[in-house]
Amino acid sequence: DAAAAAAREGRRRSRWGGKLAEDSAASAPSEAEEGGKKKKTRWGTRNTDVADPVVLAVQLGIPLATLQHMSAEQQQTLPGIKKQMDEIDVLLRLPDCGVSEIPEAERSPSPEPVYDQAGARVNSREVRRREALEAKRLELIESLKPRAAQKCWR
Repeated sequence: DAAAAAAREGRRRSRWGGKLAEDSAASAPSEAEEGGKKKKTRWGTRNTDVADPVVLAVQLGIPLATLQHMSAEQQQTLPGIKKQMDEIDVLLRLPDCGVSEIPEAERSPSPEPVYDQAGARVNSREVRRREALEAKRLELIESLKPRAAQKCWR
């Protein structure tokens, strides 16, 4: 009997069947060997690739009236613009705006320091990087505005 042999060897009997716990674990191939799907978890990654222009417009904060006036070409660029905006937002949340991630060889040389009336430096690397990121973000938002000629009301 398998249970008697397991008891003599000091192994536990599996709770879910007649097989021994060690034998079933050793004989079952791992997920990587099978090439199958991973077990679904509630903390797993969600599908973040949204292709619907309305959903993207809401996520970007674009009014739906503006979305209606966009060309098809502009609507197709929304996923790429949203990805760039998300990257910029992450960098703007960092205290140094991602300056520490740039290798020193690729950094631009710092200009002469300029101070405000309170004595704080106003042209440090972090400040210049923050201004550049904010300008890039505004440029992306401006690119979303309708390119059709506006009517002159005068």
